[in-house]
Amino acid sequence: MAHLMGPMDDPVLVHRWVHGKPFDVKLMWVDPINVVTGIYEMHVVENWVVSFHKPTFKKPMRPGKWTIKMIFSHKGEDMVIGQTNFLVIPLAFSKGQPISAQDAVAANSGPPGGIYNTNDFLIEFDREANNTEALAKQAAENSRKAGSELDAWVDGVAEYFWTVEASCTIRGKIPGCEDISPCESTLWSSRSPDPKSELGKVKPDGRLR
Repeated sequence: MAHLMGPMDDPVLVHRWVHGKPFDVKLMWVDPINVVTGIYEMHVVENWVVSFHKPTFKKPMRPGKWTIKMIFSHKGEDMVIGQTNFLVIPLAFSKGQPISAQDAVAANSGPPGGIYNTNDFLIEFDREANNTEALAKQAAENSRKAGSELDAWVDGVAEYFWTVEASCTIRGKIPGCEDISPCESTLWSSRSPDPKSELGKVKPDGRLR
């Protein structure tokens, strides 16, 4: 299984640097409907190589594409000097079983009141975004999905971040997908033959091969 992040997980930002003069930056975390979930000040020291940042959010995190912006202030003007995105997958299964419609709404609607930080009382939106209303409406509709609609939502957000390079079947043919090769005939599948790991009978000279 892929290491996917769900609504109840704790994201960690890993940032790498080259040596240079120290300076201050801010890290802004933005959820899929442009809610600013937190702004954190950080002092970059001159000899940093790798460091970590782990925010504390009220759960659940809203599923979809999240954005982290690194902001540098110069003469009173904020500049985004780095940005990355990560995906929070909607919760569709729990303990190996599909979740109920009620649990799906609770897990995929974002934190109570839409507020991620216990010290916040108001919701702040990213001022650079211009599609917040449409995203909020779509997120509300998605949060009520269950069953096959929820599965389709999961597939949709996953396709936004990844594409399938190749596929294979484990057992037999799949109706409508007869052109897909068995995994045993591929070079990349964990089920393809690996002569190096196959052991036979001991030969007269004491060798296994």
